[in-house]
Parts: sequence; C-alpha cells; structure tokens
Amino acid sequence: MIERLCQAFGRHLCCLDSRPFHAFPPLSALTGADAEARLRALGFGYRAKFVCGSARAIAEGLGPEGLCQLRTAPYAEARRVLCALPGVGAKVADCVCLLSLDKAEAVPVDTHVWHIARQLYPHPGVHPLSAGNFFRELWGPRAGWAQAVSTPLPGILAESPAIYRRKASRSGWLGWPDMDPASDRMPGTLRPPSVAAPSPYQAG
Repeated sequence: MIERLCQAFGRHLCCLDSRPFHAFPPLSALTGADAEARLRALGFGYRAKFVCGSARAIAEGLGPEGLCQLRTAPYAEARRVLCALPGVGAKVADCVCLLSLDKAEAVPVDTHVWHIARQLYPHPGVHPLSAGNFFRELWGPRAGWAQAVSTPLPGILAESPAIYRRKASRSGWLGWPDMDPASDRMPGTLRPPSVAAPSPYQAG
C-alpha cells in the first residue's frame, strides 16, 4: 500500500534492476482535490479520506516542521497531537510515536495484543486503552519495544495458552520488572539464566 502511494504521488528517484523507486509524497501531493479519489482507486478504501484529511490538517496546522518537532516533545503531548488528526486513534498514534518519533515508552495495543495480554498476565489494565500504562509499569521506559519482541503472534496461543505461559515463565519471559539497556541478556528478565534462556516459541 505504501509502495502504491509513493508510486502515484511521490517523486521518481531512480531505477534499480529495472524497478522504479519513488520518494514518499510531500503533504502538498496529498491535499489536492482529486487525492482522495485517486487513493480509493489505489485500494485505500476508507483510509483514503483519513490520509487526505490528516495531510490537510498537518499542512494547515502543525506544518512539516511542527510534525518533526514532536520527536522532542513529551510522549503524552505527541500522542495527544496525533490523536487530534482525522482517523488517528490511540493505537495508530502509539505506532507513530514508537516507530517514528523515538518514544520507546509508547505501546501500541490492538485487539490481538489485548487478547494475548489478558491470557499471559493477571491484570493488564481494565480496558485496552489502559493496557499501555500496565506495560509501562511492567517494563519501564522501553515498554514499546519490550512488548513488540515479547508478545507472541495470535496463532502461538491458539492451541494452548497454558503451554506458552509455562515455557515463558520457565525462561523468565513473564513479569519483567525492569529493562537494562546495558545488559546483553533479554531485557528485564527476572533472573540471569545460567544458560541462554530458550525462546518460548521453541518446541520442547
């Protein structure tokens, strides 16, 4: 989808092995009168109006510079500004904060993460919107990345959540109290294992 967006609206950069590459489009390219219709034709569906609406809101409000300045703003402020954009909810805002704005404490929570968290942890917040606070208390200032590497894919728990919990607990994957960026072991493990802790995804 991003590739189609760049091909349709972005500046052509080069060709490698006969494959064209395009830059990500500027705001001005996504605010034109026909931009939404073109996005729908590219298969963006309901997202088309939100892409154009957010582009217009940024162009008329924050501007590109203001958007970039969110990188140095506190997490809560950056999240609040992003959630004010058309079609941007808490999960998308947290994705942007974590992946683009250097907010390592941002924890994107969707229905899959929430469902898995309720199976692996006793009290992951009373609502999906408060699950991020639970993970931040559990894992600390890099909770977003800790959640990203520790949460199994939905299918992993489908057959037997109990088996996963047993393996994860045995290898120190549950209940991480801290994150030590200087450590070469898995961040926040309960104990330094005598041998390398097995991945809970491994059989046996």
